Amino acid sequence: MDIKTTLKNWLNHNNSCINKQLKELGYQQIKHKRLSFITDNNNDNDGQLINALPNISQLTGLTKAVHTNFGRVMIKWQIHSCFSYHSTVFDELCCELCHEIIVLSALSQAKISQNLSHILPIYNSHNKQIPIDNFIYDNVVDGRFNQGLFVMFAMPYYPLASVNHYLKQHLSTQQKHALLLAMAQALLSIHQAGWVHGDVKPSNFLIGHYDKQKYPFFEMVCCDFAQARPNTSQSKFKNSGQGGTPAYLAPECWQGQPISVQSDVYAFGVMMMEILTGKRPFIVVKSVDKLDTRTVVKNSDNRLPQWALQHCQQPIPRLPYSYHRYQPIVDKLLAKYPNQRYQSMAEVVEVLSKQ
Repeated sequence: MDIKTTLKNWLNHNNSCINKQLKELGYQQIKHKRLSFITDNNNDNDGQLINALPNISQLTGLTKAVHTNFGRVMIKWQIHSCFSYHSTVFDELCCELCHEIIVLSALSQAKISQNLSHILPIYNSHNKQIPIDNFIYDNVVDGRFNQGLFVMFAMPYYPLASVNHYLKQHLSTQQKHALLLAMAQALLSIHQAGWVHGDVKPSNFLIGHYDKQKYPFFEMVCCDFAQARPNTSQSKFKNSGQGGTPAYLAPECWQGQPISVQSDVYAFGVMMMEILTGKRPFIVVKSVDKLDTRTVVKNSDNRLPQWALQHCQQPIPRLPYSYHRYQPIVDKLLAKYPNQRYQSMAEVVEVLSKQ
């Protein structure tokens, strides 16, 4: 039995704690769609699960449910061992989901104050200390059972799924263009709100509506803001330099520079080639971002130097002739130096609108 199946079976015997928390918040018809874990020694999803289970410090899930007030929703949740983080404070230092809630709250405020569109709505968020004996750890610390921090937020359920789903379908050039324009507009809204996404890729764009009666038209929102940072040097959030997904990471990030609007622009260029041609411009065999379960990219991963070489040194591929009109756009999106790229997603939206 593989690790993923073993983890699901193990969690099925211990998910009453999660379901109880969600039911107390008014959620019903709870169905867990994605599960992952991190161990104390950072060997997440590595090795034998039987050795990892006693050391699990974090469980992460994506759960489908129904709420009386909100209807169908997707819930992102995490449970952490408080003793692993030596903190129970609800801030970005506690867990990446706490950070994501902070980002989404800031984006929601910007959406209202600046009249922005394409911002992912969240219905509610919640954090609470819960006992996790026999759940993550089965031990006693200073005479007390270990405590966990349960963090969650709910967002609308998007039945059309992410753009990644559409990459598996046959799309006309017109549909691909409409998809790219909608994605560019969604990313622009994030930047206008004062944030850099930091992990731009097809799976992080959700399709809210698709109208193909008169012409292809997509309503789009960005999701997964674990890597997001304010677009300012004066920020309490630390810039980690290398982050996000290797297949979409800009050359300067491989050289230690923090994520920026320009790195988001570069990642959009990678997506553009992927949507137009069905494959990314730079490829490394068995890339970490293709794993079924969420994987934290480690500096020791022997594929990272290969990704760095691809992004920093390999020339920009040529598009097929049928898409040759997009080549100048791709060339400017994927320029190796940030100052040679489009300086904003507003420029990208404008040039795509004229195509």
